[in-house]
Amino acid sequence: MESHFSTLFYSYIILFCSFNSSASVFLVSPKHTSRSGVTAASRLSSFGVPRYLPTPRSVLAGAPTSRVITATATSSSSSSRAEAVAAVRPELVEFAHKLADEAAVITRKYFRTPVEVDTKGDDSPVTIADRTAEDVMRRLIKSSFPEHGIFGEEAGIEFGSSKYMWVLDPVDGTKSFITGKPLFGTLIALTYDGYPILGVIDQSILKERWVGVADQGTTFNGKVVRTRACDTLRKAYMYTTTPAMFAGASEVAYNRVRDQCKIPMYGCDCYAYGLVAMGLADLVVEADLKPYDYMAVVPIIEGAGGKMTDWTGKDLIWKPSPDTGSGSGGGDGSGGLLPQGYPGEIVAAGDPRTHAETIRLLAWSPSGPQNANHSSPGAQSYEDKPLEDFCSDVKNASEGECRVYED
Repeated sequence: MESHFSTLFYSYIILFCSFNSSASVFLVSPKHTSRSGVTAASRLSSFGVPRYLPTPRSVLAGAPTSRVITATATSSSSSSRAEAVAAVRPELVEFAHKLADEAAVITRKYFRTPVEVDTKGDDSPVTIADRTAEDVMRRLIKSSFPEHGIFGEEAGIEFGSSKYMWVLDPVDGTKSFITGKPLFGTLIALTYDGYPILGVIDQSILKERWVGVADQGTTFNGKVVRTRACDTLRKAYMYTTTPAMFAGASEVAYNRVRDQCKIPMYGCDCYAYGLVAMGLADLVVEADLKPYDYMAVVPIIEGAGGKMTDWTGKDLIWKPSPDTGSGSGGGDGSGGLLPQGYPGEIVAAGDPRTHAETIRLLAWSPSGPQNANHSSPGAQSYEDKPLEDFCSDVKNASEGECRVYED
């Protein structure tokens, strides 16, 4: 009786949202289960409500008992976030595990062996491990989901006939890999019409794997993980792969954040994001990234309770178009797509309060297409507004003294 009542209750909510244009929120409780083992969310799938349920490979015991989904109006050619979240099917999560398993066989084979290191057009290193691991994943995707697009760091972009696109970085942290440091990772993302809905960080040597599924939470080796509370940068442990990724205006902006952190650290590549998701670190601030560097991380950070955006606070949604080129030109596999279609500056925070403070201190306002040294898009200068306003922003962010930086 209770189960029928709950289903009826949620049905009324759906009907209310359907006929009331101002209603954009509804609740689905994956925890409520009838005696037959069917959840209320499952019963409601016939009404068009997505099922936000854990898959067998990533049981989310202890996850929140209800989810709040907000829907926004979009054009007929563009998907809403709710539609994207609903596109995550259990078999896709299982398939992402399979991709990670196969890539791990390759990276373990070549780790700490005398592999030849080549230099790509963008001066980044690449090895047989990078190329072979990506090739294996591409073959699996094409054989299992031929309608899906693929964008990989090594072999470029191939558009599919569906809204799904796999975004692959076979070895994120090749410099760590070639120097024998087991902090590199394989990054696997699945996007739907640009929204990152599934992400995997796999560290094959340590046999550690983070999996994030949109609106289902984040697991580490199958166990639910959460970020930790950190209400101010003054308490934050921050990671950045290398200070060399900042130059010009981005370096000035980054330094404002670095100087407010409790402890800034370097050198973890994608592994640092996993530490934030586990509540062991608080913040990652980076620049000069490509979609294959960060799209897999978004569902992991946000599924663990954190917040991840570009430096302006915008969500990381990447929608490449076949009309703007394809292939593997430019040394980054994008065929010229990336400069117009991605933010290279990323903030990932375990606590949304730390994220908001970081965004305020960065004061980032891109003024044009990015170039190689990040001097074109400038941080918002204090000369653009009264000095007292800038100091007020800093005080509000850090609850400390105002610190003005000169270029």
